Amino acid sequence: MENNTTYNCIYNSSKKLLLKLLDTNIVIILYGKIGCGKTVLLNELQYTIDDKGYRIESDDNITEDLFTKKYIITLYDFKKIRNINTSKYYLINMNH
Repeated sequence: MENNTTYNCIYNSSKKLLLKLLDTNIVIILYGKIGCGKTVLLNELQYTIDDKGYRIESDDNITEDLFTKKYIITLYDFKKIRNINTSKYYLINMNH
């Protein structure tokens, strides 16, 4: 039961933050292990994400160029962004 409560708390906090960040035009990274709710959150907010002009990309295709546009990137391995300046994105940690 506690695990579900923790998941719900992190999910709801991440959702609120993501909704606010969609107005900033900064690259947003949803970080977390498989099963933490990244895809569920993106599916739930798909219409809002589209309306704000954001595109979704997985961490399989990370390039420096992505950090000059409106992207939401799902990430589970920090090594894939180690060469990207942290001022170019906002990280939402969805691990629980």
